[in-house]
Amino acid sequence: MTVVGLAKSGIAAARLLRQEGATVRATDAKTAEQLGPEVSALQKEGVTLFLGGHPDECLAGADLVVTSPGVPENAKPLAWAASHGVEVIGELELAWRLLPKTIRVIAITGSNGKSTTTALTGHLLAEAFGGAAVWVGGNIGRPLSDFLTSDFERLPDWAVVEVSSFMLETAPTFAPHIAAILNVSANHLDRHPTLQAYAEIKARIWKNATSDSWTVFNRDDAMVASLAARAPGRKASFGAGTAAANGAGFVWTPASSSATVRFANGPESYSLDRFPAPGAHNAANAAAAILMARLAGANAAAIEPALATFRPLEHRLEKCGEARGVRFYNDSKATTSEALGKSIAVFPKSVVLAGGKDKGGDFKALGSLFKERVKKLVTFGTAKDLIADALAGTTAIVRTPDLPAAFAEATKDLSAGDVVLFSPACASYDQFANFEERGKAFKKLAASWVEAHA
Repeated sequence: MTVVGLAKSGIAAARLLRQEGATVRATDAKTAEQLGPEVSALQKEGVTLFLGGHPDECLAGADLVVTSPGVPENAKPLAWAASHGVEVIGELELAWRLLPKTIRVIAITGSNGKSTTTALTGHLLAEAFGGAAVWVGGNIGRPLSDFLTSDFERLPDWAVVEVSSFMLETAPTFAPHIAAILNVSANHLDRHPTLQAYAEIKARIWKNATSDSWTVFNRDDAMVASLAARAPGRKASFGAGTAAANGAGFVWTPASSSATVRFANGPESYSLDRFPAPGAHNAANAAAAILMARLAGANAAAIEPALATFRPLEHRLEKCGEARGVRFYNDSKATTSEALGKSIAVFPKSVVLAGGKDKGGDFKALGSLFKERVKKLVTFGTAKDLIADALAGTTAIVRTPDLPAAFAEATKDLSAGDVVLFSPACASYDQFANFEERGKAFKKLAASWVEAHA
């Protein structure tokens, strides 16, 4: 068997296959030095490595190819598999096929908010059932294959898994007990040909739903609602306003927020006043998470206290400093124009840093929001001109080459009450390895500014 791509999911897949007794070869276009010691350590575990390219030897005789999410369909090993009739699956599918069927899976996807909603759903279940009963991972944190190579005193009852469109492309039999699409907007259009094609891949999360499973969807998102209308499984929705049958509703204002879940036995209300993630979009995430926790059997009495103890994820509208009345927020995980819009809507007036590698976002659609709520826009990276041109005339705009230069411009002439919002709306790969590295770089700059102005 051959594993293609040796980021986290590829490493996890190779280890799982070795645990199952398979002969494993693994290949990556990067070199051992670029990939780091964890990949090199696979050799000691019996994995034969082919690094710095994909020679023919890495594929000869392979009866299964396991691909990592970031590997494009036209990559040499996948093209070889297609031409030789060899099955190609992803790490998610591999783990699903080997997962004990006593473990029920909640799977969450969407263009925005899926990491927060996954973490919150796992937190609500852990508080309701006990931490040992729940495992959280997938595209957030640890791959599902890691679950199967971990030692447990007892196996968890639930696995809450974030899944991406890339993962769903190669997961033909994946059939979670509860599956949610939070939203669909322009994202990864550098890989998917159209928004509709991208949405159809997202909808694969519901492909294998049965009469015993739940199809959870955002009724306020027309594209998601349309996909859900033809999906199998029992239906449960969430959205703004009054809760629908088998669903959740939310009301968000800056002063007070709440969520309501309604089943056949009547409505249940939960205050979001102590929920620490700000904004209407996070109220929607909370409504979705509450709904899924209740569908999973979590006790209603455990929900509201657990909302208050949730710790927001790093790089998701994370407050990372304050001095002289100026607040800094790290939103590096915002990699789409829609995510940027949601973050801007939280603050009455902000200085925004945006840029990186464009993913096909519609920045012109944010024009009125920028006019109303953005004091200054500073763009950086390879998308700096694209973003600036799309938003020309909406606010003061400065173009810069990189993040340090953007930060220097953003922190000129600040006043008490200003918010410096780092919400790039682009991928990080032009200048950073990932959004985490990018977010940490911003936080370091913010910490230096706060220290100097304390």
